[in-house]
Amino acid sequence: MLAEYLGFDLSTTGLTGGVKGINGDEGFASVDMLGATKWLEQPAFDLDYLPEMMEGVLKQLIEKGWDFSSPGALSFSVRQHDMVVLDKYGKSVIPALSWQCNAAVKMTEWINAQEDLRQIVGKVEERFILSKLGWALAQISCPGQVNRVMTTGDYIAYRLTGIERLSASDALSNGLLKQADKCLAAEVIKACGLEPEWFPPVIESGAEVGRVRIEESAWKKICSILQGWKVISCLGDNHAGAVGCGLNSDSAIVVSAGTSGTVVRISHDEDKRLGAAACFEYYDEKLLLMMMPRCAAWYKDFVEHHSIGGTYGAIDTDIEDRIALGAELELVRVVQEKKGDDLVERYPRDWVHFPLASHAASVQASIALELLLLVKKMLVEVVDPEATINKVVLTGGLSQSSFFREVIAIGLEILQPGLRLFLSDHKGPLAYKAAALGAMINAIIGDSDGNAPDIIGELCPTSEVQRRGYIPEDIGVFLSKYLS
Repeated sequence: MLAEYLGFDLSTTGLTGGVKGINGDEGFASVDMLGATKWLEQPAFDLDYLPEMMEGVLKQLIEKGWDFSSPGALSFSVRQHDMVVLDKYGKSVIPALSWQCNAAVKMTEWINAQEDLRQIVGKVEERFILSKLGWALAQISCPGQVNRVMTTGDYIAYRLTGIERLSASDALSNGLLKQADKCLAAEVIKACGLEPEWFPPVIESGAEVGRVRIEESAWKKICSILQGWKVISCLGDNHAGAVGCGLNSDSAIVVSAGTSGTVVRISHDEDKRLGAAACFEYYDEKLLLMMMPRCAAWYKDFVEHHSIGGTYGAIDTDIEDRIALGAELELVRVVQEKKGDDLVERYPRDWVHFPLASHAASVQASIALELLLLVKKMLVEVVDPEATINKVVLTGGLSQSSFFREVIAIGLEILQPGLRLFLSDHKGPLAYKAAALGAMINAIIGDSDGNAPDIIGELCPTSEVQRRGYIPEDIGVFLSKYLS
């Protein structure tokens, strides 16, 4: 099978790769994360392991019959806020500090207190490169060795092509670009005691960085396999995930019930916003995002804790079978609470007396409720009477459960009568791999003359959920207590 497009997703836990052939076939492979480390007790990644991880993904795909000898186009989705600091030889000065690094508290507070700076780059967080770069430099014995600063996605593109660029998708969500025009925020960077010259030229999302060339280094084998391939500017993982979920219209909200739960929508630059959602770049628009840190992972923990095994479908069947047999389905709200750095489940007092089906249903319904509460906020996040949402697309692992889908559909009707629920209808190996699929679509966008919304809509079709009607009426009562 001759490969035409590649999309990689580098997450905190591993590297996944999706491939599309010239005949439309798709493939998928993944490897676990290598190089996770700490720098001054802060989470980071040793990027020297990246070539080995890419080799692992490509090796799996080659073993499945994929041929990469004819140059196509590739792109990356990368965990947002990774910071790479290089010396004049292109070597890492420190490991790549991850989004989990939140040490830059004082710098963040100072930046946010400067109204003139916030007007240019927006509110910043501790994990942003603008904040943590200054903190990191204060810990380095020889800060003068710093020559380049970029994101991990840009670093990968640099090692593949030899060309340094700063991708707008992630740079905008790191306080490095002006919100108004996506140009480098040089005056803000200077005000923070940093050098604008450290940052490469900005490149827009979906633009070609360059072509893979042979490099005499640890990247040689990867570059040999992909020699001549176009490298399209990388996307932040939230941007890529929304692309892979099929978000191509400002009249839709996408809910991803994956390991983390996300609720996203498109916003135009001129829109007034309440400011409750995180704001990211989304090609020519903005991506508004609200997140539930643990979503399907919460349900996975429940399944393992109760030793009931199986998949979403197996538990789903148990719920349906018991309802079909006339068993009363008792629902209570299960909530997650913070204990230190961890999220733990708090069960109601009468939980222990419920049958397994009620346990499973309560956890699924509670997760659905948390996402629906985010949808409720997102529906009013854009302050514009013409910004009408009429469609919600559900994707992610929990979307495989028909019970979960029914609960979401009932909740949407409570929130806004006539609000319809759709499923992401992308078939094949990348069906539930939104970020890798989004990166691959970004490669297609960068390699074609078509516009992004049309390409996303074509490659990420949706189908309306047909209600099965087996859910007891009291689930509507359960949801109404919190959503009405």
